[in-house]
Amino acid sequence: MMLAFFCTTAEAGSDYYKALGVSKKANDKELKRAYRKLAMKWHPDKHPNNKEKATAKFQEIAEAYETLTDPEKRKLYDLGGEEAVKGQPPPQKKGFNGAQHPGTGGSYRFKDGAGQEWDAKSFEEAFKMFGGAGQSFFFGSGMPHGGPPKSTAKQPKQGGPLFVNTPVQELSFEDHEMQIEALTKNGPAVVLLYASGGNSCPKACHRIQKEIVELAKTCGKQLPVVAVQCKRRRGICTEYADSFPTVLLIGKRARQKQVLSKGTVTAASILKKKLDKLSAQHQGVAELLPEHFRDGFDPCDGQFCLLLLERGPESKTRSARKALRAAAEKLKQDPVKAYYVQAEQHNEFAKAFELNGSGMFGFMKSARQLPAAQVLLYRPKRNSFELFEGDVTDGPSVAEFAAHAINRGTPLSQKLSTLAKM
Repeated sequence: MMLAFFCTTAEAGSDYYKALGVSKKANDKELKRAYRKLAMKWHPDKHPNNKEKATAKFQEIAEAYETLTDPEKRKLYDLGGEEAVKGQPPPQKKGFNGAQHPGTGGSYRFKDGAGQEWDAKSFEEAFKMFGGAGQSFFFGSGMPHGGPPKSTAKQPKQGGPLFVNTPVQELSFEDHEMQIEALTKNGPAVVLLYASGGNSCPKACHRIQKEIVELAKTCGKQLPVVAVQCKRRRGICTEYADSFPTVLLIGKRARQKQVLSKGTVTAASILKKKLDKLSAQHQGVAELLPEHFRDGFDPCDGQFCLLLLERGPESKTRSARKALRAAAEKLKQDPVKAYYVQAEQHNEFAKAFELNGSGMFGFMKSARQLPAAQVLLYRPKRNSFELFEGDVTDGPSVAEFAAHAINRGTPLSQKLSTLAKM
C-alpha cells in the first residue's frame, strides 16, 4: 500500500533561498551579503511609482533572511518549508521521493530534493519542535496519528498595521533598525514604536494614531514621521517594550535618540512644540559624542567639521555656541558639519588639536591658559585642522573663516598630534 508522507523539501510556500538568490549551502556571511544587496535594491523609498510591489518584495527578503540566519528555523524550513517554520504541518503529498525499505523492520529513509537522507526519527524530532512535546508520528504503519496538539493557553494576537494609506510610513519590523539608519542618514526623523494588539498596548496605541497622522501632516517633508509595529522584543523595540506607545526623535544613523513621549497618548500640538524647541536648541549644531565614532564612522562624513572646543562653565561658552549655530546656518550649503565638544570631558580628543612649538597656541598650552572657547576647522580624512584666531562669538566671521578654508583648494594648515577619537 502506498503511504502518504509529509513533504521533506521547502517546495510549499515561499522559496527563501530563491528569494535571496543563494544556494541551500549558503553560510551566514553569504546570506548577509545577499540580503543587504537586495534590501537596498527593493527598499520602498526607491520605488515611489510601484511602492506596493517593492514593499512586498522587501518584506519577503527580510522574512527569508530572518529564517535562514536562525539555525533552528532553518532546520525546520529545510525539513518542511515555510509552513513548518510558521508552526503548521506542510501539505501532504501522495507517495514519497526516494523511499527505501532497509529490511523488514518497518523503518523508512527518505531523500529530500537536495539528495539528503532523513530517517523517521529525524522527522519525529523535527515536528516535535513545532508540533509540541508529546506529538507522536508512526511511519511504519500508515498515516501519522493525530494532528498538532491544540494549545490550551490563549495567546494574544497581534493586530494589523495602523498607518496604511496615511502620511505616516510604516517600517518593516523585520528590518526596522536598518531602515531607520538609512532614513536618518541625512537628518533626523520622528519614530513611533507601537503594538496594535496583544497586551503591550491595548488602547493607547490606537488612540495615538490620530495624533501621529496629524503630526506627519504638520511636519510635511521637512521631518519624516514613521512608525514601527513592534511584533516582538527586538531591535529598538526591546528598549521601549514596556512603554508603548513611544515617540522618539532619532538623529543621524539612529545613534541619538530623544524621547518625545513614552507610555501615553500625547497630542500632535504638544509633540510639535517639543520638536520646535529641540530644533531651536540644536539648529545645525550637535554635541560631538563617543557614539559618533562607533564602528569606524566618521562624524564629518569624509568632509569637514567645524568644532567648538568648550572649557569651563556654560556662562563663558554660551555666546560662542550661539555664534556657532549662526555660522552653521550660513554654511548649510557647504560640506561641513558643526559640533561643540565638552573639552574637559573629552580631554584626549581635545589634546589632539594642541600645537607643539612656540606659536601662540603652543605658548598658551605650556602656560595652561587655554581659552574657554576655541573654534577650529577639522578634516579627519586628511588628519589636519586649522585654528580660528578671531572672535569666537562673531558668527559671520566664523562662517567666513570656514568657507574660505573649505573653498581655497589647499590643505588645512596644521596636522593633528595624535588621532582624534573619543
